[in-house]
Amino acid sequence: SPLLLLESPPLTYFLMGEMPYAEFFSNITAKAPCGLVLDLGHVWTVYRYSGAWRKQSLEAFFEDFLEQFPLERVIQIHIAGLDCHPHILTQVGSERYKNPPDWIDAHEASIPDELLMLLAWVIREPRLLNLKGIALEVDNKQIPLICREMKTVLKIVESFVPVPARVPSPDTNLQSAASCRVENVEPPQETRDVLIRQYREYMALVNEVLSGRLDVPSQWDTEMNKGLHLYANKYLPYEILSWGGDVRVMFPNACAILDQYGISLKQFVQFWFAHPRSSESEYDFFLLKIEVFVEFIEQVFPAASSLVRQEAEFLAQGYRLASQGPWS
Repeated sequence: SPLLLLESPPLTYFLMGEMPYAEFFSNITAKAPCGLVLDLGHVWTVYRYSGAWRKQSLEAFFEDFLEQFPLERVIQIHIAGLDCHPHILTQVGSERYKNPPDWIDAHEASIPDELLMLLAWVIREPRLLNLKGIALEVDNKQIPLICREMKTVLKIVESFVPVPARVPSPDTNLQSAASCRVENVEPPQETRDVLIRQYREYMALVNEVLSGRLDVPSQWDTEMNKGLHLYANKYLPYEILSWGGDVRVMFPNACAILDQYGISLKQFVQFWFAHPRSSESEYDFFLLKIEVFVEFIEQVFPAASSLVRQEAEFLAQGYRLASQGPWS
C-alpha cells in the first residue's frame, strides 16, 4: 500500500514558533503512520536561522537534533547544495564575520563540507532502520560537478550497514507505531479550523510586512526581524514574480499596460498574499500563477481583462501540451 512521506522543510531567513524542530516530527509520527524524508540541507537552515548557531556548534546542534528526531521513520535522506540567493544580496546578522553564511537550499550549488559531515554522521545512527535510499538532488547542476559529488557521497555511504544486517524491530512498524489508523485520514473539524486560522495568520503577517504596517513581536531579536523583512520583501517577491515563470515574460502585453499606467508589479505580490486560498486538491504552481494574475488584472485594471485572459489561455494551452510530451 502507498506510504506517505513527509519531508523536513527548510527555514528561509527566519523562524516562527516555539516548538523544537525535531520535536514537531516526533509528535507527528506518534500519531500518524507515515515515513519521513530527512533533508540535511534543510536541517542546516534550521541551525542557521533559528539562531542555534549562537549557542552551540553545528556538531552539538546535530547531536541534540538526532536525539529527538524519529530516525526509525526515515525512509529517504536528501542532500543537496546550499548557497546564497543569486538575486538577493543578504547579510541577515550584524556580526558579519561570525555569522554562518546566509545560505538557503540551492540544488544547483556545490554541497558544502558541513552537509557531507552530517551525512557521514547520520548514516552511522543505529536507529536508522528503515532507510531505503539517499538522494543527491542536482536540479540545474553542472554534470562534471554532479559526477564528483556522486563519487564523494558513494564513498561516504559505503560504511552504511546494508539490509538484512539492519533489521527493523517490531516497534518500527509504521502502522502499529501510530495512534491513528490509516483509515482515519480526515482530521477533525477542530484541527482543520486551527490549521486554517494559523495559515491565515501567516498570510496576514506577510501582508503586514509587505505593507510596512508590522509591529515586530517583542520576543524577536534584531536578526530575526531582519530575516523576516528579507523573506517578505525580497525572497517572496522573487518567488512570486520570477520563480517558476517570470511574470513579465508570461504576460508581456498586460505588463506593458501596467508600466504605462504606473502600476507596479509589487502590487501583484501584495494581492497574492492578501487573498489566502485553501486547496482541497492538487494544484500546479505555474497554472495557479496564471489564474491569480488574471484575477489581479481584473481588479486593478479591468480594461485589460480581455487581453490578460488571451495571454493566460495561450500560456495554459502551451503548458499542457508541453507537459504531455511526445510520448502522449
